[in-house]
Amino acid sequence: MDPQNYIRMMERWSQTAKEITQMATAALLLPTFFLRTVLGVPDASPILPHLRWPYFLSWAALGCTILLGISYQITASRKIEEALVGTQNPNLFPHIQFRAAVAAFLIGIFSFILGVILS
Repeated sequence: MDPQNYIRMMERWSQTAKEITQMATAALLLPTFFLRTVLGVPDASPILPHLRWPYFLSWAALGCTILLGISYQITASRKIEEALVGTQNPNLFPHIQFRAAVAAFLIGIFSFILGVILS
């Protein structure tokens, strides 16, 4: 593949990973917002007794999404450097990191939805 095309492709995928990471960061607040606003848990009351296991799974998956998204962006930067300079880094498998980040994001969102249904 032409280095310039490869760089453009990696920049696009890196931007997508950044957006998924930002959405995951924002989605971490969803269970708290949902319990306080929709179910009417008072501000003075702790939310822990109202949390079900899907909310914890959602937080864990969204946290993994953030870590994998950051890892992917670092890997993409190294791959772009390889294309520009011609250096050879060890095989970093950016496609696996990206797919894992997307999968973790989807698990986090669907876990939140399951938590809403069970609440």
